[in-house]
Amino acid sequence: MKRIIDETVFVSSPVFPLPPFFREHHLLGVREFGDYINFLKINGAKVLMTTEGTTSFDLLSTGEISVFNKTLSDSFPHACILGLPRLGLEKLLEQIKWYNENIINDKAALMLLFPERFYSDNQVVDFFAEAAEASAVPVFIHGRQLVRAFGAPFYYTADLMNKIYDASSNIVGMKEEEKSIDNVLEFCHNVRKDRVCIFSGKGMSKYNVVWNNLQGDKSHSTYLVGIGSLCPMIENVY
Repeated sequence: MKRIIDETVFVSSPVFPLPPFFREHHLLGVREFGDYINFLKINGAKVLMTTEGTTSFDLLSTGEISVFNKTLSDSFPHACILGLPRLGLEKLLEQIKWYNENIINDKAALMLLFPERFYSDNQVVDFFAEAAEASAVPVFIHGRQLVRAFGAPFYYTADLMNKIYDASSNIVGMKEEEKSIDNVLEFCHNVRKDRVCIFSGKGMSKYNVVWNNLQGDKSHSTYLVGIGSLCPMIENVY
């Protein structure tokens, strides 16, 4: 059974991405990871995230990512977005089943990555729709650059994201990764406004440029912090 969550809980503060913690001999620093979560919590953070980039999924096994994600969801009382690694659909569905059975935070969401080369919109839409429908919690799309069949880069367009949103009501938003401000402006002008957009890269500066240009409603948008990860209280002006 799907958990009904008001998606605006994920924009109740800036989003704090979590780095991994290690001890000697490459052992996971789970306790230290929990201590950092508590540090952010007592300093006002309301939305935490694990992600392929900041959480260094390339250094972790799928099981180790699950350990960090479960530590986050068990120890943080507010909204959390749990990044999953790049997996083919069958393996991803197995992971989603595990999360359905083990994640107890009632303000949790999963964040998914497309693992293949880009051939068509339908290919991407079908992948995320099936995964999202299998999830008991809301789903975010991690909009990292894809690679076309012939090797050229492909960024998520507003048209593609609208198709993804239309395919499953359980997909509540995305973490955008576009590098060009002009492209971000075009994207935000045309994408559905009832879905969450988490601005990354230049963080608040990008967020302000976009919304000052569009004069938009910020009720479904937020940004990924930078220096706030070390000094979260400076983000309280949000």
